[in-house]
Amino acid sequence: FFFQAKDGIRDYKVTGVQTCALPIWLLEVAEGIGARVVRRGSEAGQFSQREVVDGFEFAGVATARTCHVRTGLILDNVGTALAALEAAGCLPSAEVIAAGLAGAAVPGRLQRIDAEVPIHVDVAHNPHGAAFLAAQLGAPARAVPGRTHLVLATYADKDAEGIVAALRPLTDRWWLADTQGARAGSAARLLAIVRAGHAGDAPAS
Repeated sequence: FFFQAKDGIRDYKVTGVQTCALPIWLLEVAEGIGARVVRRGSEAGQFSQREVVDGFEFAGVATARTCHVRTGLILDNVGTALAALEAAGCLPSAEVIAAGLAGAAVPGRLQRIDAEVPIHVDVAHNPHGAAFLAAQLGAPARAVPGRTHLVLATYADKDAEGIVAALRPLTDRWWLADTQGARAGSAARLLAIVRAGHAGDAPAS
């Protein structure tokens, strides 16, 4: 049994995933249907994953895999999927995992467009997602020389202050845009947020 629900910015999953502290109601559901809860962590009975020089290592509850492949996918999500496969008794070999991930991508989630200047596209739409994006782009595996230009647009009902704060350490130059539709947000609002209390900060327009 694999269950996913969203509560604000957190994803909670049963048998195969744990990203944050699990709520009591979800543990009760798992107990009620007899589902085993598998958590992410470093203790016995938990799973984890980490980047290595030429790929990543997955440490499951009872098995491990070293996969020699670079993936544009979020590694936490890859580990989650592998943990679910292990829980179901069908975790493939490292070679099969590497082959499956070699060309895998999710448009708009840490999507890299190779050009003269590398471009990353991400749908980060809340402070949590923006902080995760900043951490991922700052990781050695994705580091690129030079300045970072950031193009940002948000809906009016999003926490633009929190998103800007999370992305600020990453950004050398801001390019701000309007969104369209009933929830449209303005570049002018973003510009005011970027400039507020940060005289001499990265230029923005």
